[in-house]
Amino acid sequence: MITSYKLQVKATCPNDTSVVDEYEVTILVDGMITAETILETVEALTAVPIYQEHLTLRLRQELQALSVHSEGTHIGVDTSCTCS
Repeated sequence: MITSYKLQVKATCPNDTSVVDEYEVTILVDGMITAETILETVEALTAVPIYQEHLTLRLRQELQALSVHSEGTHIGVDTSCTCS
């Protein structure tokens, strides 16, 4: 069973901590994971400034996901990142 989860994630930019970016994140797992686990992991990772690419990678690692995809806009630049 492959399950997908979608959520909005806000993260502070390490280059300019006055910038908070918002990403739409999709997480694909084999089986299931609780929403609470996802939210706790996101909260821990975004407690400090983090780049979108690192956030995407760390979510995949921490949640043992098949893949994580994030999309957003950073200072006018659309960004998309996938980690499988």
